[in-house]
Amino acid sequence: MSTDRIQVTLGPDVGGKSFKTFKEVSEWLAKEREFWDMLREVRSNTREAQIVWQPFEDCFRQLGEILNQLAAQEREAVEWRKRAESENVGEVQKQEFLRRADLDTKPFADRIKSSFQQFYQRNGVIPSISPRAKFVATVAKNSGPGVALFATGYLMRTRLDFGGTEMLEGALAASYFETGITDREPAETESLAELRRSWQDQFQKIHDDIATSAQRQSELNTETGAQHLKQQSEFADLIAKEKADWVALHKTYDENLALAKPVEFWKKKARSHFWLSWIFGIVALIAGGGVYWLLHNLFQETLRVPDGLKDPAAWHPEYWRLGVMIAAGIFGVWVIRILVRLFLSHVHLLADANERVTMAQTYLSLLRSDGGLPEKDRQLILQTLFRPASSGVVKDDGVPLSWIEAITKTGSK
Repeated sequence: MSTDRIQVTLGPDVGGKSFKTFKEVSEWLAKEREFWDMLREVRSNTREAQIVWQPFEDCFRQLGEILNQLAAQEREAVEWRKRAESENVGEVQKQEFLRRADLDTKPFADRIKSSFQQFYQRNGVIPSISPRAKFVATVAKNSGPGVALFATGYLMRTRLDFGGTEMLEGALAASYFETGITDREPAETESLAELRRSWQDQFQKIHDDIATSAQRQSELNTETGAQHLKQQSEFADLIAKEKADWVALHKTYDENLALAKPVEFWKKKARSHFWLSWIFGIVALIAGGGVYWLLHNLFQETLRVPDGLKDPAAWHPEYWRLGVMIAAGIFGVWVIRILVRLFLSHVHLLADANERVTMAQTYLSLLRSDGGLPEKDRQLILQTLFRPASSGVVKDDGVPLSWIEAITKTGSK
């Protein structure tokens, strides 16, 4: 919606006038109608009177029609805006309603300017604030509205023969006024006084607007100052909090980097122990089966009675065969025992590696928590986390003792 002022020209003895809003145009039009209503009784009496009054009638009617059309479109725009603000309207339809509610008033302002130019500059319509209008009002008061009407026609240069009494009297009075025979001072003084009152009203309105704006600006400055102080305080608190969070984050990041390599190391160890536990478990099962099969066949072969003996009950296997069978059994059990222990060692080391990874991640999570981690708890966790790890080798397992080592070990006891 346009907010430009409407600049118009009211004639040679008045000059220009500026309207800020269409409401001011409407108020001005009502004032003009009220002023020229003094000629109401005679403006339709004769054809000459109608000719004089016709420019006023056309001017007031045309300006009124423009303002009425504007008011109708403003009411329609309000309705479109209400429809756009309703809840059951889609976004596309809402935008269409808002587009229709956006009233462009520039065409109405241009039409008003054109009407003023037509009637006040070309047709010579007299505005109520001009000295000529004040003179006509004096004539109407002293000589009647008929004489005043034709004096108006003469001042407007209306083409008439001015043959009647009232017509001639009005033309002579207007002629004397223009030539200065009749004193122009009262009319011009009244016109200037009205103009001064109009400007005083305008200045007072501007003064009130400025005072209101200044008070509002002062309130805004006070409110802005309070908001600024509040924001400064909040900003300082935010900076302090962010600094503390940054220090904590930096510390956590450093400790995270410090624990990143150990966590990666123990994860690799866990994967290694996982696969080795499976390998040694499977190998132990295969070895157990193989030893069982070998000892079973060796036992059957050693204890089998040879064919062709006269006294089978008195037969017994050779002692060296029994020694070989016993030695194979002991060696097989020893191998299986070693494999089982290696399997169990990797299972335990797998559990230990997973435990260390979990503890390191839990330690980092506790560091990032709001309450942090007390120093004594931190030391306890770090001591547990970085405790010495077992290599997984079974120290008490080796080659079975020889008979000489067994005798020596027994004798030392």
